[in-house]
Amino acid sequence: MLSQPNPYDNVETANLFTVKFKNLFDKDSTERNTLLKACERDGFFYLDLQDSCSAKLWRDLDRVSEIAKRWFSQPVEDKLKTPTVSLAHGFAYPTRQYDGLNLRGASRLDTHHRDDARSKSTLYFLHYPPGMQNLDEVGQNMHTDIGTLTLLFAPQWGLQVVSPVTGAWEYVQPREGHAIINVADTLRFLSNKRFRSALYRVLPIGGVQREDRYAVSYFLRAADDTEFKDSNDEDSNAKELVFDKISYV
Repeated sequence: MLSQPNPYDNVETANLFTVKFKNLFDKDSTERNTLLKACERDGFFYLDLQDSCSAKLWRDLDRVSEIAKRWFSQPVEDKLKTPTVSLAHGFAYPTRQYDGLNLRGASRLDTHHRDDARSKSTLYFLHYPPGMQNLDEVGQNMHTDIGTLTLLFAPQWGLQVVSPVTGAWEYVQPREGHAIINVADTLRFLSNKRFRSALYRVLPIGGVQREDRYAVSYFLRAADDTEFKDSNDEDSNAKELVFDKISYV
């Protein structure tokens, strides 16, 4: 039997940098420079996790992904029984929604991401069921993220980003053994707008989701009390940014 052609074979794809986690961990200066270029130019990059120290991460991700798929396969009435205790805990239908920086002292990024500080960091398990998708109403469409960085594990096509050169939408090709990382709004503000928080959306080709699409996203967000100047050069903080953006969408 002949295999079906991939409908994404001829789409425009984003030419993103690839950053190797192991080299970053080893404090390789070349890899750090690549990371900075990726954050400045695109706001998106591939994180290569094909190394021995990432093996456990992939095993754990496979296990939790299978659990998530089983959970999503339940009837809606059963899923709605899951308690929703906050904006980050529960079930909901899809809706819209540092050294290289020469930052010192209180401006260093690690001072805003402390283990003992409250934040809105969240792990999401996402499910896009088959069917027609309306660009204006369904999915995580045309937005920037709120926090510091987003780590996306998505083995299927669908993610699109805005090209910094042409302004056109381009698909991000899934890569085995890689996470897709994007700069979010808070990091853009903390970098004095040096980094790019890029628009993106999830849209299957032709607006038709032909199969169940699953993804795991970790939204790293700064401590709630982290202060910065927002896009209007007004005083804001990480907590306000989350609630303002959620209220807006």
